[in-house]
Amino acid sequence: MSTNEAHHYEFPACFTINDPIHDVLNHPFLSGTSSSSITRSAKNPILPQPNEPTLTQPQPQPQQCHTEHHEYHPNTQQILPRSNRRTLDDQYRLDQHRKAQEEVNNAKENQQQAIQTLNEILRQLENAKKLYEQAQSQAEEAEVRLEEANHNLASADLQLPGQWNTMYRKLVQYKEKHGHCNVSQDRSVKKQYTTQEDQEKKGIARWVGNQRVYYKQYQQGYRGNKMKPHRIEALDRLGFVWDLKGAKWNMRYNELVKFKRENGHCRVTQKHCVELSKWMVAQRYLWKRRKEGKEEPHLSFERENLLLDAGFVFEE
Repeated sequence: MSTNEAHHYEFPACFTINDPIHDVLNHPFLSGTSSSSITRSAKNPILPQPNEPTLTQPQPQPQQCHTEHHEYHPNTQQILPRSNRRTLDDQYRLDQHRKAQEEVNNAKENQQQAIQTLNEILRQLENAKKLYEQAQSQAEEAEVRLEEANHNLASADLQLPGQWNTMYRKLVQYKEKHGHCNVSQDRSVKKQYTTQEDQEKKGIARWVGNQRVYYKQYQQGYRGNKMKPHRIEALDRLGFVWDLKGAKWNMRYNELVKFKRENGHCRVTQKHCVELSKWMVAQRYLWKRRKEGKEEPHLSFERENLLLDAGFVFEE
């Protein structure tokens, strides 16, 4: 290179220029001089004056330095070559991908285990369902056999000799003759003038009354009671009325409903029906007693509501 040829240096923007020749070329006194007129030679270097300060350009911040081959890496806070930057970014992406793949694999493994557990539970549930159906069928068959056995036992028990079975057969004959089991005792007839039939009727009536008493004791759980379940079923098949007073009340109530349907009102007088009129007077009397604060079990709130629904008037 000739001494007359100017040397031109290009430095990256991120490096500090601290060269004497560069300082001289950029001196304010030489700002108007062409760079071609100033040459640099090994024999006659252009040097600054001894007392003249050296001029340097300000060093840029690393994060502002971006060249073709270098770049600031924010994770490491260093200026690294672009090839190293790409290597670090690729490694970071590979690590993230590996972690995501591990999470997917773990999730798939957990899913497979859950599916296996669910299938096992479903299999056990299906087996339990089959066992339950078999047990239910066996229980139903056993219940049918038990009912048949109880029926056979009741039939055999009613055929045994005994006072209860004897009176039961008499009640069966009474129903076949009169069409009901409501045997009443005629207290107006004296014993010395009664016939054999009247005596039997009184005996049946007394026995029927005892059965109602035994039935109440049976419902209350009294021990040593003479009433038995198969005897209750035998009487029910005959149409036996356990609550005679309740049956009479229901009979009069049905008569009142029928009268209302035929006449359009519930003002029953003795001219229409003597028994029904007396029954209505008794219901008003019971209602007044309860209004006075007295207990009246013969007229419950349920019966009162039935009468009100039928159009019965308690206050006249």
